[in-house]
Amino acid sequence: METIRAILDLWAAEPFGLKGARSALDQADAIIEDRPPDGLRSMLDGARAEAARRDFFHWPIEFPEVFHHSTERTPGFDAVIGNPPWEKIKFERQSFYAIHDPGLRGIRSGDDRDERLTRLLSAFPQIEREAEEGVRLSATLKPFFRPENGYVAQGAGDLDLYELFCERYGTLTRAGGRLGVVLPRVAFLGYGSRGFRRWLFRDCRPTQVDVLLNSGRWAFAMEPRYTVALLTAEVAPANKGGMLAASGPSASLAEFERTLADGGIPIPLDDLAAWTPAADSTEPTWEVPLAPTADHVRLLGRIRRGPRFDQLSRGETPKSIFTKTLAASPRATPWSERFHGMFPVRELDEAMQRGFFTPSRSGPGTVDVWK
Repeated sequence: METIRAILDLWAAEPFGLKGARSALDQADAIIEDRPPDGLRSMLDGARAEAARRDFFHWPIEFPEVFHHSTERTPGFDAVIGNPPWEKIKFERQSFYAIHDPGLRGIRSGDDRDERLTRLLSAFPQIEREAEEGVRLSATLKPFFRPENGYVAQGAGDLDLYELFCERYGTLTRAGGRLGVVLPRVAFLGYGSRGFRRWLFRDCRPTQVDVLLNSGRWAFAMEPRYTVALLTAEVAPANKGGMLAASGPSASLAEFERTLADGGIPIPLDDLAAWTPAADSTEPTWEVPLAPTADHVRLLGRIRRGPRFDQLSRGETPKSIFTKTLAASPRATPWSERFHGMFPVRELDEAMQRGFFTPSRSGPGTVDVWK
């Protein structure tokens, strides 16, 4: 087992800077037989040192009975339960310094803040060394979480640990196994979590999402302003006609227990996919709504099948607006064919929208704009 551990250490060590470690796996037979040549032995020593520094954890070695392939069962755990960390892999110096001197947060003047920070680092120079190590560690971690290392479901923006953990949960759970995870509510809304949601709804079958308002810390001994989502899912390919039960936000234990007794609000997954088309992909974005009743779900479905006011364009003649709007799918008919002279504007800005209300255009058929 130790020779197999050495092989896995080589694979994991290269993204952290051990160049040529994966190429050395061409000599895997020599490693398994414990007769590596001198050049390979030094590479193995480097991988072993990196494994100790990073705390490499090779699941197939630690749980061989779970990940052994057999005719009776697929490899992986029957159930995985997790409360992963919610933390971006991004070192922020100012936040780090404020841990050591919270007064830095309240200083508005940049000069005053710099002066106070200089005094702090002069008195405790080790803080600056720790900050430099934090920057270095963040820079070396990011290259590991890439598709070639098994992380293929990450979205745009800064990497967040909960997304990385959840993707790993999917590889640890056997086909047909169950997943139960505590996540931030933004996991089901944010742009950066799209990759996670697409993996979740494509490669898994989410069964329930319960949203909790942690006010008063009734659910978790943590920041009370967080909105928490409890997810349960089956690790199996998505099925047509599947349902997702959703509840919340529950602001107390009694309210949460009532929603569980009711079984949650059923949301057809096919409808959810149709409600969340992506302009840049053929896959939906899978934002999960908070709907307090089934009536709200039906109403949301009607709204999502109706006009998309964020896609209006101007200057085209409509073609039977009322017959097409409700009958067509959200993206079937260009908005330029449905509406004439209607388009969204973020605000009536004096400079950017000057043409809407210049005095030279006043007269019959216009409306005065006052400011």
